[in-house]
Amino acid sequence: MEIRTNPFYELRNRLYASAAAGCAIIAEDFRLKRAVEAFKPMSEANKVFGKLYDMCNALLASEDPADSITDCIALADALAVTQGVFADDSETKPAPKNEKMKPAHLTCAKIEEYKELIRKSQYDKQDFDEGFFRDISDPRILTSVMNVAGKNGIGIASLLIQLESVCGAEIIPALFDSVDLSNKNATGNQIRFISSVYREKYNDRYIEFAEKEENPQGVRCAAIEAMVYAKENEDRLLNIFRISKGKVKQSALLALAKMNSAHAEPEIEKAAKNLKSTQTELITESGLKAAVDYARADHEIILKNGESSRGTNHPFSLSFMSELENKKDIEDIFENWGEKYSHEPITPSHSSPVFRHINEVLVSNLYEHPGDEDYRSLIINLYRKYPDVYLPAAFTLMLMTDPEHACGTMITDHRIYDRNVFEELFRIFTTPDGWYRIRRNRYSNESDYLNIKLFKSLPEDILRFLSDTSVIFPAAELKKTVPEWKRP
Repeated sequence: MEIRTNPFYELRNRLYASAAAGCAIIAEDFRLKRAVEAFKPMSEANKVFGKLYDMCNALLASEDPADSITDCIALADALAVTQGVFADDSETKPAPKNEKMKPAHLTCAKIEEYKELIRKSQYDKQDFDEGFFRDISDPRILTSVMNVAGKNGIGIASLLIQLESVCGAEIIPALFDSVDLSNKNATGNQIRFISSVYREKYNDRYIEFAEKEENPQGVRCAAIEAMVYAKENEDRLLNIFRISKGKVKQSALLALAKMNSAHAEPEIEKAAKNLKSTQTELITESGLKAAVDYARADHEIILKNGESSRGTNHPFSLSFMSELENKKDIEDIFENWGEKYSHEPITPSHSSPVFRHINEVLVSNLYEHPGDEDYRSLIINLYRKYPDVYLPAAFTLMLMTDPEHACGTMITDHRIYDRNVFEELFRIFTTPDGWYRIRRNRYSNESDYLNIKLFKSLPEDILRFLSDTSVIFPAAELKKTVPEWKRP
């Protein structure tokens, strides 16, 4: 139930202004007259308001306005005191109980230290220690975290991952509430984080944020991205695409492409004829035939004519391997790259970045499609045929499925494989809940929250590998053994 009291306060303020201006001109004060007239509807609904209205009308014609305005102001002040008390018969329900939110015994100085650290918003790994995450359940600290949750900044993604590991799903209502719908520049990053962890679980909230046209553009785009995780959202996304413009329309199309919806196929075909840099995600995010055909044709040209054969103006001139993401029926393209690299020396510091990027594509699929066995089978098949080329992806997969034997099984030649293995192990990080996790990117990324839980204690297999001093080779000796090796 909404109570509009603005006309009352406008009248009260006008009475004070008229008294300050001088009672002699009250009869000619058009602003006061206008405020009295605006107050009339309220006077008809309440007897006390009605009395104030009558007194103000009498004031406008009074021969002694000084006494009259004093009485009007006195009654208006008395009414102002009572405006905070009203009846509301709308349905209510208790707020969700949050067992994790408990006050901590903190000094004012410590609270301010934490708040200042949070406001910094470009964090280093060492900024947040165990004590911080032990105290983060304190509402005073948690509120400060919620205030930065939607910002872009190095380390905020990592902070949210750590926070969720401590609080679990109980923090989700607070994250949704922290989305600032009054800020036209709001990013909606809270929604991106929630959907990266809980996928379709909060689909109703995603729809609510996405379909409300008054919401900030960034929030709507983030919610549309999250709707991808529920197949039943296809018709809703199609409707948003048809009725929207600009970035919202593009986000809806991208979501349909990512869902491999047939509705996105004609748009991808049209874009592929003259692809622009702003449309590359339609290719990378989709497994539809038009996206697969584009990637296949592009890689055939590169394999035949070299990486620079398409010119620097090509949308994928620097990241053409990403075209292969989120696609299943392209094992032959990976085999062609495997064949190419199997004839080149695979050394601890391979000269071509493509060797790394082709594995990153395969690894990324494990995070985007965690329950899809087809992407795992693709890595296994490629590793069997080209073990030197696809070891990084296969090793990452084994860390996820059989971490107790990953190093011992796959590292058959330390001089060749150690560097690649170290780079994959570098993705591993810990969270306050005791888990070792592995992130998709080598470093914490401000917009990428994807990670996978591995284990709660380091396997002996990994410890043996990391502590084996027999595999430390002097650079001169390594140069003799592997002539192609270059110091990193």
